[in-house]
Amino acid sequence: MTLCLVLAASYGLASLLLSILVAAGWAAGLSRMHSTSTGFLVLRMLPAAGAALLTLTVVLPAFVIYEPARELEAAGPLLVALALLALIIVAAGIVRGWRACAAARALLRIFGAGERRLLGNGQKVDLVEAMEPIVAVVGGWRPRIVAAKRVFAECSQEEFRLVIAH
Repeated sequence: MTLCLVLAASYGLASLLLSILVAAGWAAGLSRMHSTSTGFLVLRMLPAAGAALLTLTVVLPAFVIYEPARELEAAGPLLVALALLALIIVAAGIVRGWRACAAARALLRIFGAGERRLLGNGQKVDLVEAMEPIVAVVGGWRPRIVAAKRVFAECSQEEFRLVIAH
């Protein structure tokens, strides 16, 4: 029980500190250095991945090696509060992921299959009937590029290629 609380508390604290560090870096101009989608994903995942890495590679081995076995100790309020923080962080991530998946499924249902086009660079694009001039990547496991036929009709081939590349 104590091990679970210690791991959860260290994850919560590390995640909180790394989130503050990313936010401070963003305010200091990190946004200009990481303006690609991969850069944004790295910044978004850094607190969770960094906290998990620190917890599993530093805290867990240290606890197993140095904590006396079979000795019961009461967990303090700070440890319990940090463990609850970690549970809230994980639960919020699961809820956000579930909502994103549900929104992507709903969007794909609304758009339907669409007309598949193959661009000159080998990129596949689904052209769909939509009132809004939308171009989006939909899906996480099997992402698809969805574009309104209206956007395709209004752009030159070079402009549309640049839109898709963006």
